[in-house]
Amino acid sequence: MSEFHEARLPARLAFGCTGGVERRTEVVTLASGFERRTSPWTQGRRRYLIATAARPLDEIAELTAFFEARGGRLAGFRFRDPADFKSCAPSGLPSAGDQPIGVGDGVRKAFQLSKAGRTIAKPVAGTVKVAVAGLAAPFTVDTITGLVTLSTAPDRDP
Repeated sequence: MSEFHEARLPARLAFGCTGGVERRTEVVTLASGFERRTSPWTQGRRRYLIATAARPLDEIAELTAFFEARGGRLAGFRFRDPADFKSCAPSGLPSAGDQPIGVGDGVRKAFQLSKAGRTIAKPVAGTVKVAVAGLAAPFTVDTITGLVTLSTAPDRDP
């Protein structure tokens, strides 16, 4: 398993980065001329470039030190995706009902955070909101795995 550091790249150092979702797609041309397309990845991977050209030297030194502490690309770290860090539209205000995370059955209390069918791990502490049947519900969230545990098993969708 890959090494991961819980350190978060400061937003001011990430400001102005470029990048986004990357998918791996393999295209095979068949003898008939048709193509077969497959993807070995079930989810897209995010990749970003943090430019240093227009930064003050002190920021470049801080950014270099941050990456050196992680052994370059050896260890992952927390990074806030500037285009995808909310449960709602980028211009909206997040609410507890933005993303369904499961269906209650009266027994199950643990649900994985997700967004548009994509597993969400490593939520920032204090940023997750949960509702059951439209009402705020008491819960805990594991900030490593993104697993939400409700105090009471819901009978309906959380």
